[in-house]
Amino acid sequence: LDKMQMHVVAVADQTINAYFGHAPEIVRLIEHVRDHALTVFGVRLGGGKTSHRTLCHGDSWNNNFLFHNISGDIVLVDWQWPHFSNPLLDVGVLLYSSTSAEMRQQHINNLLVHYVSAWNETLDRLEDVSVEGRMTIANAIDDFEHALPGVFLSLLFLSEAFVNLDRALAGGTAEQPGPIMRRYTTAIKELTREGRVEKQIGLLMKGAEGRGG
Repeated sequence: LDKMQMHVVAVADQTINAYFGHAPEIVRLIEHVRDHALTVFGVRLGGGKTSHRTLCHGDSWNNNFLFHNISGDIVLVDWQWPHFSNPLLDVGVLLYSSTSAEMRQQHINNLLVHYVSAWNETLDRLEDVSVEGRMTIANAIDDFEHALPGVFLSLLFLSEAFVNLDRALAGGTAEQPGPIMRRYTTAIKELTREGRVEKQIGLLMKGAEGRGG
């Protein structure tokens, strides 16, 4: 855990220095994530409040989805971060790392409705009749919000992983990022502006203090 905390600190500092030194509100949020690194990382590994837990991929950005161009089958690859956690974490990482802000604004509610329907239909196929296994739209909306600190941390990790590729392929800079970093920095700005990540971290810390007391 100490090594993971050191890694989160290094990633946060690199992201600040590379792209957000001129944006104090974003720097403040990244530093907040950094200062509570283990608690936030715990969201990625199954911690935090959630109505359901299931097997999660943990790195569900677009390049880890393979599509068969004839059958239409989809395969999820690169299972380096599997864990039992909030299922909406994978959904959030995919949306914020691999779609545009416009797409999120227009379609996120419909996507959550479809996700809930697919979840419950899967339980039907498995002949699971337990009431507690069913998901509602209210569950999905709440769990999506609870997952946001983990989503934000994933964006920091992806930024670290692809900043050099972005610069090599597109000549991206802090002032004019290429297409890869433009997507990530836009998502980071969006989550910072809305205050949703900071709110959820506050709830996580309050819960941790309550358990400690």
